[in-house]
Amino acid sequence: MADKSRLLIKILKKIPIFDALPPTSVKLLISLCEPRTLEEGEELCHSGTPSDEMYILLAGELSVTTQEGMLVATLTPVTTVGEMGVITGQPRSATVTAVRPTRVLTLKRERFEAAIQDDSSLSSRVMRNFIEILAARVGDDNVRLRDFEQEVRRAGSTTRAMEDRLRRHQARTEHALDLLVASGGEREEAQQRIDAQILEQAPRVLVVDDEPDFRDLVRRTLSYCYVTEAGDGEQALTQIEQDMPQIVVTDIRMPGMDGLELAATLRERHPGLPLLGVSGFVDPDEAEESFGRFMSKPIAVNEFRTLVEEALTESDAP
Repeated sequence: MADKSRLLIKILKKIPIFDALPPTSVKLLISLCEPRTLEEGEELCHSGTPSDEMYILLAGELSVTTQEGMLVATLTPVTTVGEMGVITGQPRSATVTAVRPTRVLTLKRERFEAAIQDDSSLSSRVMRNFIEILAARVGDDNVRLRDFEQEVRRAGSTTRAMEDRLRRHQARTEHALDLLVASGGEREEAQQRIDAQILEQAPRVLVVDDEPDFRDLVRRTLSYCYVTEAGDGEQALTQIEQDMPQIVVTDIRMPGMDGLELAATLRERHPGLPLLGVSGFVDPDEAEESFGRFMSKPIAVNEFRTLVEEALTESDAP
């Protein structure tokens, strides 16, 4: 037991909020904690609720989602959760959920405050750590903001070029239709034929996900493709038998037939059909074994397009 306690103290001292604390202080904080076990899918804390506890993740995995339901992070041991709120008193900004069976230590805010109030050196060190953590996060956010602005500029340039090409193609189509009408043809019939031909030539993508918002995101991201949708694996198999896509983009964790079972079935029935797995709750290395291509949620749009286009090129290859 003593060896386990020393090991835990050694591990916790590597966490930024406990950095440079003497072993006696870390041991004191551990003694104030209560152990808690969570099952898969169980919430640890919910967005908007008071920050009256902080947590130390010892085993398992946690997902962090915004109030809008967007996955922003997955956490693995050993790390803290909610320490900023305990110090600032601000309500929780995200919901934290167990991805698989998870063990945490819970430290209530009143106990934490009482401990640092009784020990001025402990209070000083913790506050210094807190300031250093905030400074590091501000620096990281500045880097991300710069990268995001560069990405927006690149995307804007690409979009303008594509819009210019589209306007030229539309102008040519209108001119061809005008010439057809002038020679006695029917404009509406010709337009229908052109639309049908464009639709027939567009890459065919099937997106499988139980979240309509994600299916809509894929449809908008791949606006140049003919995108069909399915809410689970069973629906996907039915649609594939009726209309074979050139690539299947599928979530992994879904009710009913999940993405792993769907992938196994498609490998058996249609071994040449490219698959792209997406999920915020699985190990990427494990997922790539089943799908060949994988992207974590939330997806990076440009990288997602690149993966899809690579798969489409592969499916078109002789």
